[in-house]
Order: sequence, then structure tokens, then C-alpha cells
Amino acid sequence: MKTTFWHKKRCIVTGGVGFIGSHLCSRLHELGVEVIAVDRERVTRGTLFWHLNRAKNIEVIQRDLSSPSKKDIITERKPDFIFHLAAEPFAPFTSQHPLKSYLANVVSTVNALESARKNGTSSFILASSACVFGAVKKSPLKPGDQQVEPEHYYSITKREAEAQVQIFHKLYGVAGAICRFGNVYGPGDRHFGRIIPRVCREILSEKKNVIELKRSMGRSIFEFLFVNDAVEGMILSAERVGSDLDLFQFSGGANSRKSVREIAKLTSAAIDENPRLVLVNRVNSERTVAKFLDTSDAERQLNWKPAHTLASGLKLTVDWYRKFMAQLTPREV
Repeated sequence: MKTTFWHKKRCIVTGGVGFIGSHLCSRLHELGVEVIAVDRERVTRGTLFWHLNRAKNIEVIQRDLSSPSKKDIITERKPDFIFHLAAEPFAPFTSQHPLKSYLANVVSTVNALESARKNGTSSFILASSACVFGAVKKSPLKPGDQQVEPEHYYSITKREAEAQVQIFHKLYGVAGAICRFGNVYGPGDRHFGRIIPRVCREILSEKKNVIELKRSMGRSIFEFLFVNDAVEGMILSAERVGSDLDLFQFSGGANSRKSVREIAKLTSAAIDENPRLVLVNRVNSERTVAKFLDTSDAERQLNWKPAHTLASGLKLTVDWYRKFMAQLTPREV
């Protein structure tokens, strides 16, 4: 990592009050960056951002980037980089609320790209997802592999967001990178519909002795990526940006490849060495998929590899929730 590269750079992080965004703001601040977080959510004591960044000199602007505004705060600040993480990230919610999700995931991307185009000097880093591939059953997935029928509307919005980044590069020369991530987990995720934070809450706060899977039979297999490794992937991608547009994939690797049922048991065991019984949803079960990413381009071109094993990442996550769970405001959607 080029630490001198970042000194006195100015970066805007959209979705900066969210889970990955809060960690990214913290890391950029450590590197000497002038960080500006833009988010529709206000910073309160119940947010991860408050826990990680309250003592840091990070400006936070409350703004919904999917809504038209007379004041273009991104162009006004003239950042060197725009890290675009603003999105509606919980897949089941997007299927129930397609219009809200299209605005949050696609329109916000177009608006941020338009700011980058007008600024002329901003490089654009998009946080995308393995969900663009849809309900695949064979992996690992290379960047150009076929995208199939999606599990959720979320996949459609992330495909469209990527397409907008590509067309803004082709037509207007906006440079940057698309960063696709596997299942990101780690300290402070307040979306308790996701399996790892939900198991932590049910055991640590609700004292449950049985884990119930709400969305599936637990057979789908994913790779799980610790949030700090996702952040490093974005930063390394930004350092490489020239005049072109890159696409890199980041995932936890074969040793993190687990079924949903297995990850529930491993999370439970990381809390108190009790793997617990897992009950499954046989009525409204999601399709079974096997989805993990080929990260060879990131490894070769960025010298990136996940620094955290699944065991070490789960330990850090559980330890954090043990201390701060009661102080978080949940985001169920």
C-alpha cells in the first residue's frame, strides 16, 4: 500500500455512515486522507460510524443522493476520489421495494457519476457485489462469466450500477474501478437480517440456544470476506487508477467457503464454543446457490490477498459485538 500516495488526498465516501463505509472512512483517515462522508442517515450513538469515527475529523453531510438537489456537494468539494457505497444493501428488501431500491442503488450511482464527470478530476470507485451473477450453481466466477436469473431485485440494480460506471467511462472518460465483493462481514454490521450479525444478536442479546434460518434451508455455499480486507481491496484499486476502468473481485478464499448452515454453526461456536442446533425454513426457502469469486486479477495486479482467515475474522467480529451490541441501533432493512 502506498501510504504517501494518500497524504492530503480528498475523498468522498457515499454511504459513509453504513457498515463498510464506516470502516473505509476510518482506514482512509488513518492514511492521512481528508475524508467526507455523505449519507442519507444521520450519525447517532447507535451507528457504527459513531463508534469508529467520532473522535476523528471527518465531515459528514446528510444527503440522499437519489434525490435531485440544487447544490452538488460532490462537485463543490472537488474530491480526488469518490468511493460510491451508497445503496440499499439488503437483498430481500429490494425485492419488496423495487422503486426505492432502484433509486437508492442506480439513480444515486448516476448522480454521483455525473458529479465526477463535472468535476473532471475525480476517480470513481464503485462497491459492487457477487450478486450481479444471479442464482449461479457453479463457481468460482470470473469477471466476464455469464450472469443468470437473479435471486433478488438487488442483482438487477447492481448490474445496472456497474453498467452506468462503464458507460460514463466510455462516453465521458470517468476513470476508476468496479470492486465486486463476496459476502462481507465484520464488526458493527447493523443489518441483522444477515446471517453472521443475526446469530451474534440472537445468542449474545436474546440468549437463544437454537439458530433458526429465516430465508433458506442453509444449503447455499458462499465465501465470507472480512470487512477490513474489502476495504483494503477498494484502496488498492484506487491506487491503481489511471485513465482506464478496472474491474476487480474480492472474496475470502476457499478456506472461507461455507454453507449458510455451516457459517451459522461456526459463528455460534466462536461465541461460546457451542455450535447449536440449526432449524431451517422449508416454506419460503430461497434457491440453493454456490457463489464465490475468482480473485486472481486482484491477487496478480494489486498484490491483494485476504489478511484474515474466517476463524480470525469471526473472533474479531464476535468480540466487538460482545462489547457494543447493546449500543447499536438495528437496521432490519
